[in-house]
Amino acid sequence: MASKISGLLDKFKFSKQTLFLMLAAFIFSVVCRLYWVYWAGEYQHFFWNDQLMISTNDGYAFAEGARDMLAGFHQPNDLSYYGRSMPTLTYFLYQILPFSFESILLYMSVFFSSLIVIPVILIAKEYEMSGAGFAAALLASIANSYYNRTMAGYYDTDMLTIVLPAFSVWAMIRLAQKKNVNDLIFIPIFILINDWWYPSSYSLNFAMLGAFLLYTLIFDRKNALNYEAAILMIVALTYIDFYAKSALAVALYLAMRFRPQIWDKRSVAACLALAVALLGFSGGLNQILFQLKFYIFRGVSESSEPVFHFYNVNKTIMEMSDYSFEFESINAFAKRISGHIVTFALSLVGVAALCLKFRSFLLALPMLLLGFLALKGGLRFTIYSVPVMAIGFGYFAALCVSFFKKDKILDKFCTVCVAAFFAFFFLYFDKYYSLSHGKSPVFAPNFDGEASFGVYLATLAAAALICGAAYFMVSGLSSLKKHALLEKICVFCIAALSLMPCLEHIYGYKVGTVFAKSEVESLDKLHKIAGREDYVLAWWDYGYPIRYYADVKTLIDGGKHLGRDNFAVSFALASNQRMSANMARLEVEYTERNFSERFGLNLNQMIKDYNA
Repeated sequence: MASKISGLLDKFKFSKQTLFLMLAAFIFSVVCRLYWVYWAGEYQHFFWNDQLMISTNDGYAFAEGARDMLAGFHQPNDLSYYGRSMPTLTYFLYQILPFSFESILLYMSVFFSSLIVIPVILIAKEYEMSGAGFAAALLASIANSYYNRTMAGYYDTDMLTIVLPAFSVWAMIRLAQKKNVNDLIFIPIFILINDWWYPSSYSLNFAMLGAFLLYTLIFDRKNALNYEAAILMIVALTYIDFYAKSALAVALYLAMRFRPQIWDKRSVAACLALAVALLGFSGGLNQILFQLKFYIFRGVSESSEPVFHFYNVNKTIMEMSDYSFEFESINAFAKRISGHIVTFALSLVGVAALCLKFRSFLLALPMLLLGFLALKGGLRFTIYSVPVMAIGFGYFAALCVSFFKKDKILDKFCTVCVAAFFAFFFLYFDKYYSLSHGKSPVFAPNFDGEASFGVYLATLAAAALICGAAYFMVSGLSSLKKHALLEKICVFCIAALSLMPCLEHIYGYKVGTVFAKSEVESLDKLHKIAGREDYVLAWWDYGYPIRYYADVKTLIDGGKHLGRDNFAVSFALASNQRMSANMARLEVEYTERNFSERFGLNLNQMIKDYNA
């Protein structure tokens, strides 16, 4: 009995340590994201309703949906995101939190995106390497591309688009490692939540299913739990009503959990076949084919029989531009994922080593490969690789430390790590504090005069003092023979060095809000004189924010801008006043008719009606 109690206490202690690491990494991520608020707060033309405006165009689609949900209605055919996942979450938060609507829009991404540290640390915990997990969580939370799409003011679904699949990866790894029937429910839960939150994640979820089945057939084919988990995953991916498939997944889990005797090989095979059939008949494969055509083969048709051919829009969007295999492009690709090309290379080594030591980490490869799809499908995909590569870097840092564990060289290695950490921190602080106050950095000489040699000597002296202080600190620790602490110090210092390029990126990434205050004032005046059924003609980038501030309709927006949609608006904006007015009137009339008549391309119907 005493041994059992002791085991429970040890487990509780470990859980407290894990929670502390999660909290520390979460706070770090939040504080880094608040820098933009600090910077933008100095500019009054970024404010509206006494709060900073958001910095992403697409965010206004969700803001419009949440606003309409608070009002309790929206106009027919106004393309509002009423009732979708993100507006629903925003609506719920506004009901329970004592903050303004604008403040919730501004800060949601700060806190929700920082949750990425939880699955990263949990994955590392499954492999009993909490130090590496903490280092990985710090890097993953502020890696360049992830920060860019989850910073303060970036009110978009990206705040959970990576967090939820990372939880799915953890759930699969946990099941593969623990082989516990209680863990079966986690996988379908996170797939269902992810499907509700971001329907476009279907392809990634499907790839995870494929990876899980492949892993089972190659490495763990005799484990019946894996086949039961595959059944639950397939059910979660079917294209049927969300509540129906959720209820079906829960019912199947309960049967697997409390009636294990009925799940022999025949019943599992039969249930698996039925699940696959349901997936196929519900149209679950159609979405996969569309995504492959659009992002990989760029083959989504932009032609309309019998006459019109439109330029494919996925060739004109910056975030869908692919990388060439030149050093500059590869360097940019690496920086978006890991902050620096050296960190990227070491992360790849860590991922490979982790896959070799723990086969279950292969289940994370779909996220990694989807991020690498940026080389072909566009830079927007790089964020998917961020958490996997960060875990790889954390493991590499742990490998570096363990390499020296057998000898007393560890003490010297610690000295180097700590010294390098403080030296880099000191130099970076000197650089950015000086620049932010309009001064030249003290320890960044130009070497273009006689005084530069003295500055150089001062730099060497400062470095020597830092190294000396680090040596005595590490020597004092090593005299206590606390090698476990020394190992953590090493891992932390290596991780801290990897964060410097990311912190530098955060300091320099100072984007403005979508609209300035004066522009919103004009839209506010328009809101007072226009009706909700009126249309505003504008290019698609500004469709959502115009609808939000002026409460009008638009012809195109961030979600409706294929070539066939953009043609009429671009024609009107580029033509003389008479032609522009005629085309705008026709496009609005036929757009409204199309909602009920469903005749397809507006232009075809115009020509048919006017016999042109």
